[in-house]
Amino acid sequence: MDKAILEFHDVSPLFETELRKALSFAKKFTIERLSLLVVPDFWGLCKLTDCPEFVNLLSEIRQEIVLHGYNHLGRAKLWQFLFTDGEGEFAMSDRDDTIKRVKKGKEMFDLLGISSKYFVPPSWIKNSYLEDILRLFDFRIVSYRWTIKDLSNGKVIFSPSVTLSNREYVSYWSAVFVPYFFAVFCRFAECVRLAIHLSDFRDEKKIGIWELMVGKIKNKRRFITYGELFG
Repeated sequence: MDKAILEFHDVSPLFETELRKALSFAKKFTIERLSLLVVPDFWGLCKLTDCPEFVNLLSEIRQEIVLHGYNHLGRAKLWQFLFTDGEGEFAMSDRDDTIKRVKKGKEMFDLLGISSKYFVPPSWIKNSYLEDILRLFDFRIVSYRWTIKDLSNGKVIFSPSVTLSNREYVSYWSAVFVPYFFAVFCRFAECVRLAIHLSDFRDEKKIGIWELMVGKIKNKRRFITYGELFG
């Protein structure tokens, strides 16, 4: 059976209410395995170290944790403007800044007893230094918009991310076209990723679109995690 990954993006104390809605969403579809993309200091507004109750919640959830940058802020190149607006954390980072951000995220995880070998850069945008630096910090898997890479052996799996935009002037068209792209991806991709941003759970229309897409593949694909994908 083909596979799917359900991943919740931008996990932070700032979105605790939305995270609980997301977990209820997964439960509704009896999805038992999912990935939480955690941002240690989302937008520089809320550090995990300042929110022990939220950290306890992550522990109680007992799902795969993925490091999702450090603060989810950064300038992007002009051609990347379609994909992000001020959140491409690694797009313009030099080597030293990339090391600093990965190190701070990893150190905060270690301090809180959170273990993860998986990394997804915000907006799925990398730079030329990122993969080597992730290896230095013992990360095994990195995920991009179209692929997932095993850093230990270089193996790459084609795995498109299906997501809905939260940018005001792109959001409408995203809701119109994404379900069609989703149907195409499901025809030939070994693993499809449903990348749901927690802010989507503030929008009933988006929740309806996600319910439609998850419902269509629930019995056709096996939901797994990044760790299970590579064994």
